Amino acid sequence: VSHGNHTNFVIEDNYIHEDIGAATGNCWGIAIDPGHGMAAEAFKGLIIRRNRVVNVGPLAIGCASCTDAIIENNVIVHEQGFSFYTAISVPDKTRDASGDIPTTNVTIRSNSVYINAPASIGIGGVAPEGANYEIVSNAIYYAGTASFDCMSAPLPASSYDAIDNNLCYYPNTASGEWEAGSGSLASWQAATPFDDNSLVGNPLFVSPSSPLYNLSLQANSTAINRGHLTLSARDDFLKRLRDSQPDMGAFENITGGGPGDSSPPTTPGNLRVTAVTSTQINFNWDASTDDVGVVGYRVYRNNALIASVTSATLLYSDTGLLPSTLYNYKVSAYDLSGKHSINASINATTAPGGSPGCGNGVFET
Repeated sequence: VSHGNHTNFVIEDNYIHEDIGAATGNCWGIAIDPGHGMAAEAFKGLIIRRNRVVNVGPLAIGCASCTDAIIENNVIVHEQGFSFYTAISVPDKTRDASGDIPTTNVTIRSNSVYINAPASIGIGGVAPEGANYEIVSNAIYYAGTASFDCMSAPLPASSYDAIDNNLCYYPNTASGEWEAGSGSLASWQAATPFDDNSLVGNPLFVSPSSPLYNLSLQANSTAINRGHLTLSARDDFLKRLRDSQPDMGAFENITGGGPGDSSPPTTPGNLRVTAVTSTQINFNWDASTDDVGVVGYRVYRNNALIASVTSATLLYSDTGLLPSTLYNYKVSAYDLSGKHSINASINATTAPGGSPGCGNGVFET
């Protein structure tokens, strides 16, 4: 969470994760918004991209008092048990000082969202305001059974430059709506000039739930080649240029989602301990390579999975450990089709003394 005044603020390539049951209503993912009360705040030229936000509190990504902002190529997964979750919220709160700038000119594009939880919203906002919004090429899958809105777009139609080429799928609920209060996609299309090229259909994410959180597309996904031709993100979550017919969501299906993938990634190199205390062990490793592209790494403690991190993350801090205790760690890389490398392995012993820390939630960059 960040408050204040920032220009050209970029938040990218982070992995933010909370264990199931550990997140609370105050545990947001990425939130750039006013919070000082009396001081005027503004966020101009904000970019939030290529972040993986998993099982945080009621909001994964949001901003307020943001202008000329882009939210793109993020991967969002939510499987916590509480309601009123929003994957992307703009604005995510009301302005709290008279000098806070209004939220306006925000692009939300090429994000992938998977939610399996009670009542939720894919893309929404609190106290909507402003104009020049674009909501394009997003892929959203709601696997829950409660009420769900793919998006909330309550401003006048003139406030949106584009809402189109989005995919949303909510097969298990009778209380789902494409746009809050507007009913189905067909009803929304009939009432507005938006979403003429959007789809209701299964995005066929490779393995969206725990432990992989892999929202890349299978080869026969309906999201392939259905993104907006000119307004989609230029590249994808893995920093690969999109082709002339971009896909919906954060991943471009360069090789058909896995069938063309001939081999697993190489083993993470030079796994090494970088710091040890009585309750914490930090370690780093060198990047793996793959013929298609490394999606991320899985981290194990004593053969139990404790984290999945993005391909940009080459470190992990394991906290809440016992003093004077030997632990074994393994790290494996995985690619778009779910192939895993041979594990890198290392042992480490915590220092004497101290007391256990708190939790396994991680924030790595």
